[in-house]
Amino acid sequence: TKPPKYLSFGKRFLNIIHIIHTKLRHGGILKSDLHRCNIVEDPMCSCGHLEDAYHLFFVCKKYSLARQSLMSNLLSLNYLYIIDVHLLLWGDESLTVDQNIKIFIAVQNFIHECGRFK
Repeated sequence: TKPPKYLSFGKRFLNIIHIIHTKLRHGGILKSDLHRCNIVEDPMCSCGHLEDAYHLFFVCKKYSLARQSLMSNLLSLNYLYIIDVHLLLWGDESLTVDQNIKIFIAVQNFIHECGRFK
């Protein structure tokens, strides 16, 4: 099946933030993913907790300001009832392409603002 259009909006291969978003979606960029593949020994974030997508988006204190901005942007969309990792990484097929693009823009802004992948 063909993937939804919102998974590849914009200048896909020229936008490093888009690439990071895609890698988060498929694993292989956070320490828990790298540990599972025996690439790093320690799956823990520098804050002491397991570094996975849930931790990145919802828990880590290092990204509190970026998270506040992300949640504010998402809540302003007025059509989201559940904000979870799946929504942030994969979107929601029950929403329109434009709505999903707005979610992805908010997530990509978070990725940029948190500075984790510099």
